[in-house]
Amino acid sequence: MLSSAAPELSVKVDSNAILEALDKANQAVQKYGGARVGDRTMVDSLNAMVEELRKGLKDNQGMDVFERAVQASERAAEETAHQKASVGRASYTSSQSQTKPDAGATAISRWLRAIWEAFREEMGKK
Repeated sequence: MLSSAAPELSVKVDSNAILEALDKANQAVQKYGGARVGDRTMVDSLNAMVEELRKGLKDNQGMDVFERAVQASERAAEETAHQKASVGRASYTSSQSQTKPDAGATAISRWLRAIWEAFREEMGKK
């Protein structure tokens, strides 16, 4: 995932490069892990971030788009609590144990939240 994202950030880091990096990461997870949106995996929250970011950048919504994209990722992670795992680690567990949000989806949304908040804090110092 990170190896696929990194080249997009090697020359220039701007909104479009971040979108491309996240999209490449999302594609890599789906390609190598076999997960798709709705499978109750990290793909759910990562894809939500990518799609909301793509929409916001297309509509030229400014920096607020990052907050909305992170919120979309967090909502998608929460929604995995109502999905049945069909691939990934959780697919080997009983349906009774799949009542909380998926750990991978939650981890991705928290990772994206931490990156966004660190970036926003750093920009506030300048």
